[in-house]
Amino acid sequence: MERRVKRLGEYLQEQCGIGGYQVYRGLQEQTRLQGQGRYRPLGQVLLQMGYVSEGQIDEALERQSQDLVGFYSSRSSWRR
Repeated sequence: MERRVKRLGEYLQEQCGIGGYQVYRGLQEQTRLQGQGRYRPLGQVLLQMGYVSEGQIDEALERQSQDLVGFYSSRSSWRR
C-alpha cells in the first residue's frame, strides 16, 4: 500500500471539523476563479468563504508540512 500525504482539505476536515461539502464548494470556487485567470490557494478560498479562520489554515499547513518532511525522510531511507 502506497503511503501518501493528505491534501489541505483533509487536514481542515480533521482539525477544524469542516465538512466535505464545504471543501468541495471551495474547490469549485477555486476552479471558477482559475478559469478567470485568478488563481487562489484553497486555504485562501475557504477563508474568503468564511468556512475557516486564518489560524486554522496555519495549523493545517503546519501539520501538512510536518507530515511531508516525515514522508520524504522515510522514502529516502527506503532507497539506501
